[in-house]
Amino acid sequence: MAKLKKPKILFIHQTWKGFEKNDYSILKKNFSLEEAQIYKNFFYKSFLIIGKIIKADIIFCWFGYRAALLILIISKVFRKKILIVAGGWEAAKMVEINYGAMRPGWYRAPQRLLMRFILFLADEIIAISDFNKKELISNAGISEHKIHRIYLGLDTPSQESKKEISKDKNLILTVGCVKKGNIKRKGIDLFIKLAKLLPGKKFIVVGRIGKNMKEVVNTASDNLEFTGFLERKELDEIFKKAKVYVQLSSHENFALSLAEAMTWECVPVISASGALPELADKAAYYAGLDDLKKAVEAIEAACLDQSKGLLARERVENFFQLKKREEALVSLLLSLNS
Repeated sequence: MAKLKKPKILFIHQTWKGFEKNDYSILKKNFSLEEAQIYKNFFYKSFLIIGKIIKADIIFCWFGYRAALLILIISKVFRKKILIVAGGWEAAKMVEINYGAMRPGWYRAPQRLLMRFILFLADEIIAISDFNKKELISNAGISEHKIHRIYLGLDTPSQESKKEISKDKNLILTVGCVKKGNIKRKGIDLFIKLAKLLPGKKFIVVGRIGKNMKEVVNTASDNLEFTGFLERKELDEIFKKAKVYVQLSSHENFALSLAEAMTWECVPVISASGALPELADKAAYYAGLDDLKKAVEAIEAACLDQSKGLLARERVENFFQLKKREEALVSLLLSLNS
């Protein structure tokens, strides 16, 4: 069988979040790669990278976001293959938390049409979970045949690092930016309430604190700490010590921070929303978003649990290794260029 020709990739993105950095590293390792960060001044920047578009075989776009529209249209003009990674917002329609491009309402019709058009431009779409794939089909009307479910991946701790795990049974952790759009979607509001209900436990929120969030931070109980943004090594130190990781999201397409916590044997306490059960399965304790009493009971049980931490780590090692994502991405890109 003839060897597939390796394509030249143009990597389009808007931030340098962990999952984007991981994919960039994968592509740089396996292909000839150019990169363009597009967010502000996207109209001007889109024309600046026409040369990169012409040289590329495939445009790899992280998120079907509006700022990428012009680049994708130019790419089609030059008959380039387009691969979009759908992060979740593109197909979500969560009216109750005011989240998602597919929310109903006549005034949102232009937004829905624009997002469907952007996704339509893609030759292939990567969904990061089965839940994400279902929303793309049911909410955005994308044909199943052009969607590929490829889980996000992460490197698991080395054997030496695992020896440094030392759990504090009273330490409860969550990770997420403390900002208006995240407070309800990521369950940070519930985490704050749970800290007040469990004064004997130490609660920590790791993540950047947005503007106008001082009131949220200042009204928290004394047993709740907001660390702000932490570098990787600092966060890993907390993962090593935290007994329980809480993710009571109302919408979640993967939850990479939950997966990271699981690699460090944190016991998950999660909602049954979105892709969270897909990620943690039987390794987690579950709590509803409207039942704080059950959430308290779940956290107390997780603090004493002797088995689910190891089960959580094994689940990541079996299903969500970064190597698995690398193999799937490389295979898809090679086939797209054939």
